[in-house]
Amino acid sequence: MQSKLDYYSDTEYLDRISNPSGSGFYWLEPIFNVLSKVYINALVIVLIICRKRIIESYNKNLYTFLIVYMSFVNMLLAIPTIGGRFLVLSYPLIAYLWIEHIDLKKYKWLIYAFPFAFLINIKNLLHNYMSVTPSDFFYTSPIYLVVKYLF
Repeated sequence: MQSKLDYYSDTEYLDRISNPSGSGFYWLEPIFNVLSKVYINALVIVLIICRKRIIESYNKNLYTFLIVYMSFVNMLLAIPTIGGRFLVLSYPLIAYLWIEHIDLKKYKWLIYAFPFAFLINIKNLLHNYMSVTPSDFFYTSPIYLVVKYLF
């Protein structure tokens, strides 16, 4: 942990972060990274607003764990490599509690905001998939692909 702290407090790293360089819309990626973290925290805030329904159910312990865990995660978000990993581990817990206890009709707008909040992450995933997967994988019959790559 100390080495990560040293890396993120290094003057070279701080200069690179404070003066980003790139072409096109390079400044959008940090904005969308922050937006995705704010979106997850907004989902947790809705869970806190609806806590009465959750506490009365069998998921009381899971809800309490999630609230404590997210407090821990939000403190660690200052160290990107550590905080980001712990934040990703909270996604299934948040999704499960949302499915079980939140009125989706009332918070439909928050669900529709998901693709927008994770737009850069989705773009990066698609770019990575396309760079390592041959193009015929996406339009060829699965039976043909099994025969081609296994035999």
